[in-house]
Amino acid sequence: MVLLLALAVSSCNRNIIETSNYENVKAKDVVSMMDTLHLQFDELKARFKIKADLNGDTKSFNADMRWKNDEQIWMSFSIFGFEGIRALFTQDSVKIINKLQKEYYFGTYENLENLSQVPLTFNEIEDLFLGKMLPIQDKRPDVRLKGDVVLLGLQDDDYMAKAEVDRKSLSIQHFLITSLLQSRSLDVTLTDYQQIDNKNWPNKRTYSIISGSNYLNIEATAQKVVLNEKLDYPFYVNEKYKYIPLQFLR
Repeated sequence: MVLLLALAVSSCNRNIIETSNYENVKAKDVVSMMDTLHLQFDELKARFKIKADLNGDTKSFNADMRWKNDEQIWMSFSIFGFEGIRALFTQDSVKIINKLQKEYYFGTYENLENLSQVPLTFNEIEDLFLGKMLPIQDKRPDVRLKGDVVLLGLQDDDYMAKAEVDRKSLSIQHFLITSLLQSRSLDVTLTDYQQIDNKNWPNKRTYSIISGSNYLNIEATAQKVVLNEKLDYPFYVNEKYKYIPLQFLR
């Protein structure tokens, strides 16, 4: 389960700033404008609460995240103050320490996809954390206006994606990506938007992942976020832990 929990990162800033009004932005300019409104930083630190339901098995826990933009994401998962899982995502590798089982797993994003059935690169994981809609072969979506909502839609040979965007703030409220070739989908809802440095940032997020007969639902509620503080990314493996290549993990 922990291999998918990284999708659930969320954070906030309680100092709410009045959201700008973009109602007059032309439909063709919506996507370009949205790209300028996501949070920008060198490093980010956040703490949040997560509730995850994997095929009916529900668990709640706390998580800490340290994120160096475009380079690495470090995560620590704990219950009652005791760390059970530590993970490190870089551009080309996934590393996980399981203190509960005294094991550690190293692998690639291709290995991760084989396990999770969700094809994600490091930069796409970053996009999910920021509240961005994942791209489909860099295509520009069709844009329609419907009252206070901007509807985005795009499709290629493999995937179909739809999104609903608030017309006033240009913040994504919901998006759905469905595989046209396989029975799997990613459904994301983003709510309780705050602003950090005048940029859109959702405080609450729900991720629903369906792959065949399996499902994972993740609810994340943030507690705090700190920007551009110099951070460490410790990842030391106990020499007594058993190594298991990520592709062999089940």
